[in-house]
Amino acid sequence: MYQRYSTVNKLLILLADILVIESSYMITMMLRFGAVIPYENFRAYLNVSPWINVVSIIVFYIFDLYTNWTKRDLFPVMTRISIAVVINTFLAMSIVYLTQNIPMPRSVVLGNLVTEIILMSLSRYVIWTFSQKKQQKKKIAVIGESDEELLDSTYSFRELSQSRYSTAGNFVIKDSTALIALLNTQEIDVVALKSQLARRKGILEACFNAHKEILIIPDILTILLKTAKLQILDDKMLFNLNHFSVSPIKKNIKRVVDLCVAVPMTILLFPFMLVIGVLIKLTSQGPVFYMQERLGEGNRKFKILKYRTMVQHAEDKTGPVLATGDDPRITKLGFYLREYRIDELPQLINVIRGDMSMVGPRPEREHFAAQYIKTIPFYRYRMLMKPGITGLAQVMGKYTTTPQGKLQYDLMYISSYSLLLDFRILLETARAALHKENAIGADQKCSPGSEKTIL
Repeated sequence: MYQRYSTVNKLLILLADILVIESSYMITMMLRFGAVIPYENFRAYLNVSPWINVVSIIVFYIFDLYTNWTKRDLFPVMTRISIAVVINTFLAMSIVYLTQNIPMPRSVVLGNLVTEIILMSLSRYVIWTFSQKKQQKKKIAVIGESDEELLDSTYSFRELSQSRYSTAGNFVIKDSTALIALLNTQEIDVVALKSQLARRKGILEACFNAHKEILIIPDILTILLKTAKLQILDDKMLFNLNHFSVSPIKKNIKRVVDLCVAVPMTILLFPFMLVIGVLIKLTSQGPVFYMQERLGEGNRKFKILKYRTMVQHAEDKTGPVLATGDDPRITKLGFYLREYRIDELPQLINVIRGDMSMVGPRPEREHFAAQYIKTIPFYRYRMLMKPGITGLAQVMGKYTTTPQGKLQYDLMYISSYSLLLDFRILLETARAALHKENAIGADQKCSPGSEKTIL
């Protein structure tokens, strides 16, 4: 139900944005030509208007101005709007130039920059203010069977302040009787629990009978069931589980698409990549690029290519270790390259060479992969596809997401792979790069925050 209303709200905001963009251009043209806009100029605008709207909406989406933006502070939202409108203005100029729409004056496009920023900021301010008054967060209780399970479960809800939930507490639940007592004595709207606990007798019934919303923290079996096919044998309902695999035909198509994306991107971004290389050379000693051995499809080893973001010979004394948020080995420029994931751009060469794909599980170092294979069930199945520059775990999770959490995203991607999913992940990657929390170090994990109660 909530997801349906959320989709409707996004659609309404999108339509409001289009209305603002159209109104902005009309006002700017009236300021330029007077109350009566010449027909030739008006027709020229109509020719490019659909393209301007489409490009603007894509840029707003990339800047994350449609998902949970009303839950953020107002100033960062206004900043993103201003930057997005500036980018849209340059893109609109390019559209006018490419379509050779001479009657559409460039002065109108440039003048619209100020008009659109004012109108768009005003529109979003009204929506944001209304949302703040209307918004009521649901109280969520995170439950687990043990202290260890509760800690792991609570970590999944470490950013409740940025969601539609507020914490009602963390509770160790031994049985359904204790859960019923909790629901009768505490003000709780939502119960969050692992799928293993949900299978315990009476747990789900207690939540259903109390009319509580339920959030399931999935395990591997839950992920497999999501893509399972329903099968009937005699009168028995069965689920046919998909293997963690992708057909050779799909892999070949994926390879063609990778080349069609990676080659033009490399050519287009080459001047920018050249500037980054010069800045790295000027700001720290050592090579521009950093090569490291990683495991690819079928555990095959290859050399991954990245911009160097640490001091030279960073691991000579420490050996293989994960980077932390305040890691002294990271250079000043390297911090910003990591923050916006620019350090990954040279991996376009790995894609062209065939070592990697544009989208897939991130390649792991053999040192860490060997540890994870021993301790995390199903971990080796993430090597069934070529590793990617980006992936579902990168756009949905963060650097601080646990290896188990990232594995769930990777297996979800492999089991439900499609070219459409790849396209969505590439689009989400541009958006995720704007979030600093997606690129912080391994030590910057938010604590659960609230105290637990044992029942």
